[in-house]
Amino acid sequence: MNNLVKNRVHDHVPTDSHPFTIPDLPGPCINMVKSELPEFLKHRDHLTSAWDDLKKSQLESYGVVVNAFYELEHEYCDLFRELREMALGLEASGMEFLWVVRGDGEHMKTEWMPEGWEERVQGKGLGFSGSQCRRGMALCLEFMNERLVVEVHEAGVRVWDGFRSSSEEEKVVVPSEAIERAVRKFMEGGEGEEMRKRAAEWAEIAGAAVAEGGSSHRDLNSLIDELFALQHERKNGKHIE
Repeated sequence: MNNLVKNRVHDHVPTDSHPFTIPDLPGPCINMVKSELPEFLKHRDHLTSAWDDLKKSQLESYGVVVNAFYELEHEYCDLFRELREMALGLEASGMEFLWVVRGDGEHMKTEWMPEGWEERVQGKGLGFSGSQCRRGMALCLEFMNERLVVEVHEAGVRVWDGFRSSSEEEKVVVPSEAIERAVRKFMEGGEGEEMRKRAAEWAEIAGAAVAEGGSSHRDLNSLIDELFALQHERKNGKHIE
């Protein structure tokens, strides 16, 4: 994200669907199209100011805690129609699933749930309702996260190859057939087995990273120790750069 903010290579592509390479990234090249970028990268809005404030605070902070772990990104360190289509796709896949749906409980179900769906998937699927989640900075990065999972680590499946955009005005409802196809690809066959194996390996590595003695555990403890040391030095009137 920082590289796109700094280089703005996306400003020079001829169309929203023309691919470009995110510049200055270590490891495999990652390509995107302009329509997949969050709106604040394409033109200034309230999130542009939020991002500017975030970067300013990072530069002024002693350290930053990142929601990742070293082994995963070591090269970088050194609504209703959608729910209905998702429901139909999961049902058609025939696979067991656990699905968390954000919304207002039973009242919301009547707006999108296919008739008889709960009865048909009984014993195969388990769903929960939660609080409404609005799109924000984190969800703006979904296409970038997809590249990491699908192209770099090869531990997931792209659900939809059609037009994709982070803009609410250009939102595309992914059809249930595409969801079914992606679920089957991930859960069946040799390719799916390899992806599940890689995903399990990353899950194990992630667990080790946050366990005592792991890379994230060590890094966070090191940051805490340094902050305590900084506080002690400042109390004693010493200045630390």
